[in-house]
Amino acid sequence: SNAKRNFGLAHARGDIMALTDGDIVLPVDWLSRAVALVEEGWVYISGAMRSMDDGFWGAYVDNNQMGSKIPNIIEDYVLDSELFGQDGRRPPIGGNTIVTRAVLEDVGNLDINFVTSYEDYEWGRRVVDKGYKILRTNSLEAKHYHRVGFKGLIREHHRSGCGCGDYVRKHPHCQFGQQRLRQLRRVYLMIALVVAAMASGTSAGTELRALYESGELHAEADDAIVSHAAQLVEAAGGRAWVSDEAERRLGAALAALDARRLLPEPREALAEVARFVTARDR
Repeated sequence: SNAKRNFGLAHARGDIMALTDGDIVLPVDWLSRAVALVEEGWVYISGAMRSMDDGFWGAYVDNNQMGSKIPNIIEDYVLDSELFGQDGRRPPIGGNTIVTRAVLEDVGNLDINFVTSYEDYEWGRRVVDKGYKILRTNSLEAKHYHRVGFKGLIREHHRSGCGCGDYVRKHPHCQFGQQRLRQLRRVYLMIALVVAAMASGTSAGTELRALYESGELHAEADDAIVSHAAQLVEAAGGRAWVSDEAERRLGAALAALDARRLLPEPREALAEVARFVTARDR
């Protein structure tokens, strides 16, 4: 897709470049609003996105800041080399972007080696590294045909994860890349649960290690093997470790709620959700 975008940019003849995607619907005054912002002095502008779907999946993608790949913009903000990806300031989305020719010629084209995702983030990173500022604004909001259903979202997040890896490898020292690495380490923390069980020195841990090294424990393993592995993790102390860690984090979450001085009813409702998530058994 980046090769196609670069082809289009190379054949554009104006001083203002507009980028969008085939699954995006722009409002009729989008271009006039964008030009007005350029006339105000902005050289790179990235608009907000909302789902075309007004049902559950559209609301999920629009409003879930943790699980959403393209959260909407709560209020306008500016990105520079220090603020890029920090404090809720998400990088620009390439499918709803305006950039001037001067910036394009200075920064260069999109990287064609980014073939899954994050190509817009990477391009935006190079823009701010050159000293330009990026405006992210609700005034250029567009509608987007987001993925719907768990399978579609999982595929989308998988592609995003691959692109994130490309981004971190290319920009390993930027704060946004470091932030993504910290998030990845949290995933590895859960993997460490199994590793810790295998290294626990218990007979169950030794058996779990042997099962893993045999190659029988894999993504397509049958239910009996998976069930047996789960029993070994518990016997080796893995489940107890998770339970203790969950209780620690629950306590921190409840303390954070108390610090906000919420009214009793909403505070208890949020606390109940937290207790349900940490204590559920299925």
